[in-house]
Amino acid sequence: MITFPLDKSMQATISVDDLSIVVLQYFQQAYRMNRNVPSPMQKLNILSGITGDNQAGFENSSFDQNFGYALSELLQHRLIAKSPWSDDSYVLTDAGIVFDDAKPLFELTGVDEFISICEMNAGTMDEVARDYLRESFLAAKAKLWKSSVFMLGASAERFIYVLAEHIDAILTPGTATGRFDSDALAKTQKDWVVRQIPQLKKQFAGSVGSFRELEDTLNTLFAIYRRQRNEVGHPNPKIFAPQPEREKALLMSFELSAKAVNDVLLIR
Repeated sequence: MITFPLDKSMQATISVDDLSIVVLQYFQQAYRMNRNVPSPMQKLNILSGITGDNQAGFENSSFDQNFGYALSELLQHRLIAKSPWSDDSYVLTDAGIVFDDAKPLFELTGVDEFISICEMNAGTMDEVARDYLRESFLAAKAKLWKSSVFMLGASAERFIYVLAEHIDAILTPGTATGRFDSDALAKTQKDWVVRQIPQLKKQFAGSVGSFRELEDTLNTLFAIYRRQRNEVGHPNPKIFAPQPEREKALLMSFELSAKAVNDVLLIR
């Protein structure tokens, strides 16, 4: 059984799957200490608790990144949930309370279940983006990690195209920063969307949180999807070496990116 706080050596070597179990154990311990009442915990407090380091989360280390992936896995399996009181807090679910950490660690589930859970949490996805995501999952299931990375990037790019077209449609005429080019590359359209966010926050003041979440997602997860897709799909003297733990975590966390886009697509 893995225990915490994790020392530096363990932080450097622990897999995302094992880290997910450690995080879940931390939630379960807090639940028992709180007289069997689940209470919201902030992300940085969880990270500090499992490392014993009050400065954890400020160095943008690989462990901090894996911690984010671990949270995504727990969310995907509905063992924790986002707290309704704070965007940066999480709470243990009924399934998380009774989960037995002696069971086998997380494995990729069936593709239909995966897509169903993604859409349950993120909303109905664009059909083309969903098909690309399905292919990415099936490739991962077959351990074809380069193919999985490429198709995940394709799904992300499709979301960008759909999002940019929607933003162009809802912006008040004459307020856009720069001209929207529907034929531009995905990165160009993504950058155009980011430039519109200040105006969108003014125009849709009641949806500021959705635009803030979208901006964060575009500048983090979507940037990773695109970079990895380019490393796989374009000639490069540096051979891309997929890391199954990382690629699986990115795939399992894709629903967070899809939700950030879908929430904005609902704004009219």
